[in-house]
Amino acid sequence: MKKVFSRGDAEARRVALRGFVFRVSGLSPIGEPDGVKVALTRDGRKMRTPPRLRVSASPRERTFLPMIILGPDPGLGTTGWGVIRADGNRLSHIANGQIRTDPSMALPRRLTALYSALLDVIRAERPDGAAVEEVLGNTNAQSTLKLGQARGVVLLAAAGAGLHIGEYHPSTVKKGVVGTGGADKKQIQAMMAVLLPGAKLAGPDAADALAVAITHAHHVASAAALSRRTGVGA
Repeated sequence: MKKVFSRGDAEARRVALRGFVFRVSGLSPIGEPDGVKVALTRDGRKMRTPPRLRVSASPRERTFLPMIILGPDPGLGTTGWGVIRADGNRLSHIANGQIRTDPSMALPRRLTALYSALLDVIRAERPDGAAVEEVLGNTNAQSTLKLGQARGVVLLAAAGAGLHIGEYHPSTVKKGVVGTGGADKKQIQAMMAVLLPGAKLAGPDAADALAVAITHAHHVASAAALSRRTGVGA
């Protein structure tokens, strides 16, 4: 399994994440992915252990504060991820990447590897919240099942880290980012250059992940504005 990513401006980034390479061939006796190699750096220096998971504040407390948002795009073969900083309607790119699992591995081990890699992203980026698209059924029931299993792992990793999770219909994400619920992947990628200038995308899955993070940021900003006008949650 290989995880690739790109970074935005350093000023928008609180934790530097460089050179992540995962090679997973099985499970060790203690249940950790065997052969996973991780290089974590903060300001260019190696860290022996990743930062601790941070439990985010409640939605009410976070509504009025800048947020770091993680937007995974689940997939058993490839899971895209994107992290942004949202301060009201002001957005900035922090990082994005992809987590790939080995098709030759047994399903339980692929899901375990995905879970472990997601936790590494959460530890490194320390998001305050997360957002995931809802699953839509299609004609291939097996593909839908695999997608649902990967999405379950994503939800488990985020919820286990104490993150508040927003869930959005795919058409809501597309409309919020592109302006139409029928937008395709190329249109979403093109809008990333507009909404997150300078962001280098690791792939279409990473673009989709950033899109759902942006959608969540817009919803949080709208809720904050409504709260300020009505005094609810003050």
